[in-house]
Amino acid sequence: MSDPANSASRSLLRYCLVGAGNFGLSLGLTAFLHEILGAPEELAFGVTLVTLFVINFFVSRHYVYQASDGSARRQFGRFLVSAASFRALEYGAFLLVHTVLGVYYLAAVVAVQVTSFFGKFLFYRAFVFVGGRHPEPIDGRHPEPMGGRRPETSGDEAAARPDPGRQSSTPSTLPGR
Repeated sequence: MSDPANSASRSLLRYCLVGAGNFGLSLGLTAFLHEILGAPEELAFGVTLVTLFVINFFVSRHYVYQASDGSARRQFGRFLVSAASFRALEYGAFLLVHTVLGVYYLAAVVAVQVTSFFGKFLFYRAFVFVGGRHPEPIDGRHPEPMGGRRPETSGDEAAARPDPGRQSSTPSTLPGR
């Protein structure tokens, strides 16, 4: 059995490494598009954001959360909606911290982005990329997966496991049965 805390720590480490890589790629790709290819700064950064969004989905799905056995379409939809929602929340938090509370704008950006970074990690782990992790057994039994389907088992395993919904084929010795 895997230790859930250890698994979460490894995912968080991978998430931080990907975040650091994204920062470098964001700067590098924006500069490349503008300085080398001559794209306007606004277009260069916009293309970079879209590119990183797509890359982040696949890297998060396959590397950070290792959830590639979940539905890619469902995960992408959740990722799209949650990413847009986080951006709106980040902007609202920035306005609150800077405009309402009067915190220096760069300090507000750092506070909001750091908080959001870890909030996204937890949210994505719990609600977006849930396909790759299997819950630990409770009382020796695995809970039913979403959708009610269990993974396929070999014939020997299936024969050894009683089906609670099926009547026994052996005659009962109890009266009234």
